[in-house]
Amino acid sequence: MDEASKEGISEYQLIYPRVEGNSDDDIVMQNDKVKVVFDHRTMEIKSMIDKKTEKEMICQPSGYFNYIKENTRYSMTSWIVGEYMQVENLNRSRNVRIKEMSLDGIKKWIRYELDITDRSKLSVTVILCDNRELVEYETRVDFHEIGKRGEYIPQLSFSLPIAYEASTFRYDVPFGVIDRKGYLHDVPANS
Repeated sequence: MDEASKEGISEYQLIYPRVEGNSDDDIVMQNDKVKVVFDHRTMEIKSMIDKKTEKEMICQPSGYFNYIKENTRYSMTSWIVGEYMQVENLNRSRNVRIKEMSLDGIKKWIRYELDITDRSKLSVTVILCDNRELVEYETRVDFHEIGKRGEYIPQLSFSLPIAYEASTFRYDVPFGVIDRKGYLHDVPANS
């Protein structure tokens, strides 16, 4: 009896080991402008390099979704964001299921899903097109969370910490867009 047979390994397994879908490698999406590296387990951006300047554009893991419970003490409305009582990084606390990806061609994408709670779901497609410095996130959210009067207001947010100072931020608002300076708190917008 040979060594492989003693260890319960067939000759077939030695010749044709199964390797598909078991990679611990980061996922790299790039074009001529940027290189974006994703953690394969969480789909958080680990690195985003501007190829022209060779500078890192993020300062910590980025591109993730938070489930937030806001304090109700100010009787919040849709246009006033309350103090955060609890913040949960969904990309780290939930199972991220990568459904499909295409990292070649003029339009690269990765589509993944995760459960926000047992009632609410999130489907995300991350897109990088050739000749663009912009990484796009298309989201489909099936959000069924309801606040509890006097306890909390639920919120879903997207977080993308950057490694540089931005003078303004562009927001989609009803009937158009608005450029706002940076604030030390969140402000409402459509996206």
